[in-house]
Amino acid sequence: EDARHWTAGGCMEVSPQGCNCDLLFSFAHNVPRTLELILNGGCLLQTGERVIARDKTLADYDSFEELYADFETELGRQLDLLMRQLDIWLESYARYRPSFLLSSMTYDCLERGRSINDGGARYTNYGGSGVGIPNVGDSLHSIKRTLFDEGRFTGQQILDALRSDFAGHEDMQTYLRSLPRYGADDEAPDSMVDRVLCTFTDCLRSHRTPHGGTAYPIILGFVWVVEHGKQVGATPDGRNAGRPFAHGLSPQSGSAVKGVTGAIQSATSLSLDRVSGGGAMMWDLDPTWATPEVVKPLLQTFIQQGGHIFQGNATSIDELIEAQKNPEEHRDLVVRVSGFSARFVSLSEALQNDIISRYRYRD
Repeated sequence: EDARHWTAGGCMEVSPQGCNCDLLFSFAHNVPRTLELILNGGCLLQTGERVIARDKTLADYDSFEELYADFETELGRQLDLLMRQLDIWLESYARYRPSFLLSSMTYDCLERGRSINDGGARYTNYGGSGVGIPNVGDSLHSIKRTLFDEGRFTGQQILDALRSDFAGHEDMQTYLRSLPRYGADDEAPDSMVDRVLCTFTDCLRSHRTPHGGTAYPIILGFVWVVEHGKQVGATPDGRNAGRPFAHGLSPQSGSAVKGVTGAIQSATSLSLDRVSGGGAMMWDLDPTWATPEVVKPLLQTFIQQGGHIFQGNATSIDELIEAQKNPEEHRDLVVRVSGFSARFVSLSEALQNDIISRYRYRD
């Protein structure tokens, strides 16, 4: 019965109206950063800083499954620490921020005589996003194919290329970028992205909050695709250091070589039933192609195949570039960023560039 009263509590976090504690959407985890630490011996590629106690690198693995097991273990460890931090936040909120007015409007708080974050709310669930999941899937698929299946490159060669941001390894980068990626309706990369997604969701589902709730995924890119991308060096899918990640569960720009229908096939092949807080995707469309006659069946197909959230822009790149050069003349231009809309000229240059560089689907 509660599920009939679901609502998007902001950008997209899905919950029954007036039933949850304050931590309904409380974190965004940089998943490619976790993979980077596994590949680079616990150190960040861009700074060399040691983040976790680990000596093993990509050059030391004999099998892909051994590599994936270490990535899975480290991701689980990091998310467990994050969940334990949220447990402490919840306790602190209950003690120092009881939110009496909000509690009076939240189901079960009055009946239980407890505040919203002190076990009063009907559901004490945490929610948050895994940022860059498609990039991790593409990277792992590239490693599996080129290192373990084909033997085209050694682990040390790939690691050297990542550490140099592909300087001196341009041929390798070109080859990595030529491989099928998530969004091309190809089973191998699509299933790898799905495996990473399921690993992330399983880590969250295993946690129980102090008042019996759980943690669930709310996958979106928001502004983190830019900010988290800056924190991560080059990746084995051919991406250069500092570049933005894919939005939510969307394919990375440049991956949809079979058009929007192939990209939707890939996106809706994922285990979206595990993404209980909603799985956002960004579908920017070419304005010369995106007529109502085209977009209507596109949306219908997306929903019928199980897609959750279809968002994007149909603004020409030329118009965006002109607005960036002459902001005073384009103060009324509104764009979809990811999870929210904003006036284009009010955004940072990095976010503007991300919107300009997104692939525009046209067939």
